[in-house]
Amino acid sequence: MGSWFPPNSRIGLSKHFAPTERLSSLRALISFAAIHKFNFHQMDVQSAFLNAPLQEEICLEIPQGVSANKETQVLQLNRALYRLKQASLAWYKHLSNWLITSGFLCSITDPCVFWRRGKKPI
Repeated sequence: MGSWFPPNSRIGLSKHFAPTERLSSLRALISFAAIHKFNFHQMDVQSAFLNAPLQEEICLEIPQGVSANKETQVLQLNRALYRLKQASLAWYKHLSNWLITSGFLCSITDPCVFWRRGKKPI
C-alpha cells in the first residue's frame, strides 16, 4: 500500500477520531426496549469505511513496483480506505447524515445513539 499524506501535515489526530457508543448507553437502550417491548434493531455494514466520502483532500504516493504514468506522482483518494486515520470519522459523518435525513434523532448525551418514532419504514 502506498503512503498517504494530507496537504497540510499539521492536522492533529484528534480531529479524525469518531465517537464510539458508551456501554452505559447500550445497556440503557436494551433495558428500555425490553421493558416497553419495543423492537430493537442493529446492523452491520460490510466494507463500511469504503462507502464514506472524504471531507478533505488526501493523496497517496504510488507504491514502488506499480507502473504509472510518468506525469502522475501521487493519487488523490475519493473515498476512505481502511487504516486511514480519517476513515472512521468520515464513515460516522456519512452514516449519521443518512440517519438524520431518514427521520432519526441523535442523542444529545451520546452521539452514537439514534432513535426514530413511528412505524413508517425507512
